[in-house]
Amino acid sequence: MLNRKLFLLTAVLAMGGCGVFWPRCGDQIKTEKASPDLKYTATVYERDCGATTDFSTIVNLRESSVKFKGDDLGAVIVKGQHRIDLAWDGNTRLRLQCSDCRPEEIFKEETRWKDVEISLSR
Repeated sequence: MLNRKLFLLTAVLAMGGCGVFWPRCGDQIKTEKASPDLKYTATVYERDCGATTDFSTIVNLRESSVKFKGDDLGAVIVKGQHRIDLAWDGNTRLRLQCSDCRPEEIFKEETRWKDVEISLSR
């Protein structure tokens, strides 16, 4: 009887880790823009991990031949829901504009990704 209870408890915990009982994070793409030479794609998306955590607004860079996956941590991460505008100034310069992003909300801000220079204006 003890082995059966242990088995059931293990199965329930395993299913919970797979998002059966507790929700996984959901990603919603807000905007995407390819570089002028179509080599790279910048994506702004929102991540929602449920009621106990705040949204995050994330800027992801990838080679255009690679499908978008939210598992990359991203080049820029801002706590909360924000509008971030994307503009490519040439093939390797990405300009980000976020008028309502406060410095204390910026969790991560990289200035380079591969050969792409990234700038964030507030």
